Amino acid sequence: AEENEVLSRIHSDAVERVGGLFVVTPEDDLDFSDRFLAGAQATGVPAEEISLSEALRVEPMLNPGIKRAFAVHDGAVDGWRMVWGAARSAQAHGATILTYHEVTDVVVEGEGDDRRVAAVRVHGLKTGEDLTVTCGFLVNAAGPWGGRLAAMAGADSVEIAAGRGVMIAMNHRIVNHVVNRCIHPSDGDIIVPDHTVSIIGTTDHRAEDPDHLAIPREEVAQMLDAGEAL
Repeated sequence: AEENEVLSRIHSDAVERVGGLFVVTPEDDLDFSDRFLAGAQATGVPAEEISLSEALRVEPMLNPGIKRAFAVHDGAVDGWRMVWGAARSAQAHGATILTYHEVTDVVVEGEGDDRRVAAVRVHGLKTGEDLTVTCGFLVNAAGPWGGRLAAMAGADSVEIAAGRGVMIAMNHRIVNHVVNRCIHPSDGDIIVPDHTVSIIGTTDHRAEDPDHLAIPREEVAQMLDAGEAL
C-alpha cells in the first residue's frame, strides 16, 4: 500500500488510479474474508466493506452470486511506460541506455575482501558490437537471470527460482476496477483493467529456463474459468 502511494505520486502518468475490489465468489469460503479485513485494519491498509448492490452497481459484470465485497485503493500500472519513464529520467541525469545488449561477462578485480566489480562486457544483439562498460559498482536487476549474472561476478550463492505465468488479455474492458478474489493468493485470482482491455491472471510455475517458456493450453483454460468465477 505504501509503494502504491509512492509510485502513484512520482510516476502518475504510468498509474491509472482505478480503485479496487476484493470479492468473495460463490466458490469461496467466507472465513478468509474476516481474516482479510482484520489484517487490512491491523496493517493500516485502507479497506471498507460495501454492500453487494453497490459492488454490482460499480461493476455490473461481477458474478451476481458474490457473497461479500470490499473496496480498496488500487491502480493499474502501464509497465512499459513505467520502465521507460525511469530510463528517460536516468538519461536526463546523464545516463546512457543500451537496449538489446546482453551481459556476457563481469570483470572482477582484487582478492578476498577487496574484490570488486570493475567492468561489464556486453554484446549488442542488433549491432553485433562487443562493448566494455567500466563501473564503480554493479546493480544486479536481471530478474530471472539474476543468478546467472551474479555467478559471472563470482557470487554463486545467489539462487533465483524463476517462475512463469499465463495471463489472458480480453479484447475489451470488462471491469473498471482491479477485481481480486478474496481468498489466499492463488492462480487466477485477479482481473486488471489495462487501457482498453482487461487481463485475467495469473498462473505461477517454476521455470528452469527463462529464455524458453511454455504456454500450456490447460493453463489458458484455467484462467478463463477463474475469470468466469469473478
